[in-house]
Amino acid sequence: DAIDWLDENGIRMKVEIKDKATHVEITKADLTDGDELPGAGMILKDSSGRIVDQWVSGEEPHVLRGTLLAGETYTLEETAPPSGYAYAEAVTFTVETDGSIQKVEMSDRPTQVEITKTDIADGAELPGAHLVLSDAAGNVIDQWISGDTPHRLTAVLEAGKKYRLTETAPPSGYAYSEEVEFQVSMDGQIDRVFMEDKKTEVYVKKTDGNTGELLSGAVLRLEEENGNLVCEWVTDVTPRLLEGNLDAGKTYLLKEIKAPEGYEKGDDIRFTVPEDGEPLWLDMKNFRLPKKDV
Repeated sequence: DAIDWLDENGIRMKVEIKDKATHVEITKADLTDGDELPGAGMILKDSSGRIVDQWVSGEEPHVLRGTLLAGETYTLEETAPPSGYAYAEAVTFTVETDGSIQKVEMSDRPTQVEITKTDIADGAELPGAHLVLSDAAGNVIDQWISGDTPHRLTAVLEAGKKYRLTETAPPSGYAYSEEVEFQVSMDGQIDRVFMEDKKTEVYVKKTDGNTGELLSGAVLRLEEENGNLVCEWVTDVTPRLLEGNLDAGKTYLLKEIKAPEGYEKGDDIRFTVPEDGEPLWLDMKNFRLPKKDV
């Protein structure tokens, strides 16, 4: 715009008035280090909800020069965060009226997931489990062997998506756990995922084949399929509990080395330990020796 007039001497005077363009720089940053964060879908709306601009963040701030109205209020929203980051809250700002460079920042925090493998009995961290993490399509995202501390995944999983945790091999003496499905939080809070294992349980009874009475005095031997000794014991009038001694899904052989006095030896029992941790009961029966003719 221009204003002109005649001064007192009749000379025409003219003044041009130039407005300074608004200048807004929008930064999408990593909350942890403040660096520019590429790959975020961004949208800018005015106070009526009309879309003014939309873009995908890059290595440099997004600059709007002469686009926004001074004194007006706008809202910045994230439509899709970069992979491994959570959604940020919307940012509302009012454009400066003096034309100064205005900086607007929206920060994303990385997704954070902690996966804990524990003993169901005491909640203690359980090392030695082989674990696989897959997405909803079955693609393997990560695999590891559990240790003494939780397994942490930072900026690896996508906000709002579902994942499946599978145990492919439990620690020795433990059963397989059921799969655990979980969804990553949208807001970047720490998601804690727990998978519990319980010890294998095998009960061994030595009984009279006719009466069902528990028998003491038998010497029993438990072997692996290759003949390696697992344990050996003398029976009493209570069942023998083997808790956490045997591996889930593995086959063993129970033998009687010596029968109780007056009884024949029982038949060998070949068995496989349940993978689901359900207790297994074995009953080795003995029958009395035939009476000798006098």
